[in-house]
Amino acid sequence: MAGRREDDLLKKWFEELVINPNPVISSLCYSILRIEPYSTCPHACTYCFRRWAAETRKNLINTGQIKAFCRIADFIAARGIKTIPFRISTLCDPFSEPERRFKMTLKLLRVARNKRIPIILSTKSNLVAEDPWIYEIEQLSQMGLVAVQFTLITLEESLSKKLEPMAPLPSERLDAMERLHKKGVPIILRLQPIIPGLNDSSNSLLEVIMEAKASGAERVIIECLRVKIGDSFSREIGLDENCLVPYY
Repeated sequence: MAGRREDDLLKKWFEELVINPNPVISSLCYSILRIEPYSTCPHACTYCFRRWAAETRKNLINTGQIKAFCRIADFIAARGIKTIPFRISTLCDPFSEPERRFKMTLKLLRVARNKRIPIILSTKSNLVAEDPWIYEIEQLSQMGLVAVQFTLITLEESLSKKLEPMAPLPSERLDAMERLHKKGVPIILRLQPIIPGLNDSSNSLLEVIMEAKASGAERVIIECLRVKIGDSFSREIGLDENCLVPYY
């Protein structure tokens, strides 16, 4: 009976964190295990695929997922089980303004360090390179347990403000990359999405890659814009949909 109860609890915890492939989540950044500490993201990116997600939550903090991760981390550590990385996060930036107040991501990083759980961090925020977060990330890096992915799709501040109106500027993200790189943290550039007619020129893409490399990025993930039929993205930013036809 005890074994069955333990299995049931483990299943319940993993159901909070395991995700199946779906059209909302990119196959290029897909992770089986993810933690969403927050249910909203203030960056207001026009291309964000969260607008397609059926999942809605009333609470800002995803308490269930945070508790599930803590329990799973205890379970894994107690048994010496090796695990694939958990992604923080897939839909909402874990280092946006709510984190400055609530520090739920910081709590997850400390659990990951104490229990030796590998983590992939995905962000547009420069908060990731500030104290006390950078300390925890540096400690995880020294144990080979973390990589940080930064989304950066243009170096033009005006275009960035149009597409990602509430996100940190490209220069701020590059500075954060460099600070983490100097601490020995593995940095990955997410150059996605590439949007036809906006940031798809060879020169523009190469400039982003070279600037990210100079700031410490070691790898790059590239993906084109994903839109659905009838999606309002192009209208929202004043882009002629006809230019998307040859690409999509």
